[in-house]
Amino acid sequence: MFTGVLLVQVATLGLAVLAMAVLQLRVGQLVALPMIVVFGLVSALALVLTGQCVLAVGPAERQSERKSVAWSTSESETR
Repeated sequence: MFTGVLLVQVATLGLAVLAMAVLQLRVGQLVALPMIVVFGLVSALALVLTGQCVLAVGPAERQSERKSVAWSTSESETR
């Protein structure tokens, strides 16, 4: 699950840079437009990929939990 952690870290970093740019604009400082565009795209891509990663992992874990519950239930019934 290292990939998921890395995606969340990239999304967090990108959103932090965008928040910094917003605060700089509010106080009247100049902000480089390419920085906003690049980090906006990186953040959006990382968030989309993180969502896909979570959705891909979710059902497999649920099925394995059901199997383990069914296995433990069938074991207790046979004893």
